[in-house]
Amino acid sequence: VEDCIFDGLVFHDRILHVVLPIRQEVSFKRNKFINNIPMTSWNRMVWVEGNGKMTFANNLIIDKSYNQAYGFHWSGNATTDSVYVLNNTFIGGRIALWINSNGLGNFIVENNLFSPYSTGPYNGLANTFSSFLYLDGNGTGTVWMRFRNNHFDTSSGFALKLIPNINYIDTTGSKNNWGSKIDFIDPSTNNYALKSNSRDIGSGTIIPKSLNGSFDILGKSRIQPAGTNTDLGAFENSAGFPCPTLVTAEGGNKKITVTYSQFAVTGLKKYKLYRSTKPISDTATIGLIVDTLSATNLSYKDSGLTNLTKYYYRIKGVLTSGLESGFSNELSARPNTPPAAPDSILVQNGARLNYITWAASKSKPVKY
Repeated sequence: VEDCIFDGLVFHDRILHVVLPIRQEVSFKRNKFINNIPMTSWNRMVWVEGNGKMTFANNLIIDKSYNQAYGFHWSGNATTDSVYVLNNTFIGGRIALWINSNGLGNFIVENNLFSPYSTGPYNGLANTFSSFLYLDGNGTGTVWMRFRNNHFDTSSGFALKLIPNINYIDTTGSKNNWGSKIDFIDPSTNNYALKSNSRDIGSGTIIPKSLNGSFDILGKSRIQPAGTNTDLGAFENSAGFPCPTLVTAEGGNKKITVTYSQFAVTGLKKYKLYRSTKPISDTATIGLIVDTLSATNLSYKDSGLTNLTKYYYRIKGVLTSGLESGFSNELSARPNTPPAAPDSILVQNGARLNYITWAASKSKPVKY
């Protein structure tokens, strides 16, 4: 099941239900599940049961409904289960991912994004009935799992359940999972691609093409640029690592001081700062004012400017290999002569209040 869109369905029990005969294979790749409405909270978007090999890769599952269904549910019953859940973006749902093994099995869950939908009846996934992940091994054999490089959005609460009868979690291979806010471009319009400054860019492990394919959910090359690691989730960003973030742009007399921040990036060498009197596009090739800012330097004073002229700024990061990030966000400021500071400040105490007075600044116009 590849490159399908399941949109606006009102469904009972499940949208897709696949029952596998002995040792058969099934794959779900680059599918979108959006704007679907489950009849009850125990419904499933995708339910696969049986035994064999199952690959679920580069899919987008969004559940913003009142009832909140399960996203993807695997229910195995054999000794040869192999389940690969790779580079998916799960939004909302009562349980985003439920793996239920009833026998021997190998399970690899890598490079996925899990995020709640905060306006649902349970505040996304933050309640005692909901989980990002539910792992359940009920068989008498050994269940092996590698759980690596998955990001859980904890900004609206966090519920991660690991059921104890999973026989073996690969503690060496299961690593680099984290919880924090996920930086999507615009969830209000279902745009769950990553912002250019997201720490999830280039943070994934490289998966064999035979498993997750060569392309993301939009048909873009799964690894961009060549030689870098894949991104997390269903969407691949064109940059190889997250860009810096402009934090402040503060004007002074014929100068503007710009500050910025950067996620930890291996091999980061320097920054390139751009300035223009017009907004700077994502494809701009002019406006570079300095390209030698040290990776340890997080501010720059831009001098020799014209007071009251509005200046726009964006910044890029550069690795030792020469690879550049995408452009950061944009900030603007106007240089100007600072107003004269007020003086003769008087503070008087009162009952449950302080009364403050001062002499007016000699600069006009001015606000305090």
